[in-house]
Amino acid sequence: PAVPADGGLCGLCAGLFAGGHDPLPALPCPGGGVCPAPEHGEPVNTSLERARGESHMEENEIVRRCGVTQEEWARMLALSNARRRRYGKGEAVLRCGDRGRELGLVEQGSVNIETVDLSGSRSILGHIPRGQVFAETYAFCQEVLMVDVTAAEESQILFLNIHALLLPQYAGESWQRKLLTGLLAMSTQKNLALSRRMFCVTPKTVR
Repeated sequence: PAVPADGGLCGLCAGLFAGGHDPLPALPCPGGGVCPAPEHGEPVNTSLERARGESHMEENEIVRRCGVTQEEWARMLALSNARRRRYGKGEAVLRCGDRGRELGLVEQGSVNIETVDLSGSRSILGHIPRGQVFAETYAFCQEVLMVDVTAAEESQILFLNIHALLLPQYAGESWQRKLLTGLLAMSTQKNLALSRRMFCVTPKTVR
């Protein structure tokens, strides 16, 4: 099926079409960005985002690290086909083997970054609290996830399609350079932290 002329896709479906993949069942989405597949969550109302106030903005790692304004943030949400979804405790947010297409921002609750070894033992590599992002490196590179992301408690996640924001036609937008700089800083710091974590949990042997 063809992509709707009005671009009414949620972030996940937009990523699928952009990547040349077949859409999921019951897709493409109808106009207005309302996706009929319930597992995709709900589209974000950018008008409400503008009215949520500065206190909400201060909890947002993307806003803080990238230095974007409230108006810039609302524009980014609109252009990225942002969507929200709620998860119960222990529910999988992202699974190992999924292809990264969107980054996640924890708006409520928290999530764990987990890995399972060959014996079935599960290890927590990281904990992402409210206001912080996850899967940004996978989304940027569109690589297959090597970890699971699981809700540590009742959580609400905001998903953004990064590649939609980095399209050439938005190169003149004030927020695009800020976003690139912020993503680079967040990704490198988290990769360093993960390396330290892996060093601590890797079994040591003496030959």
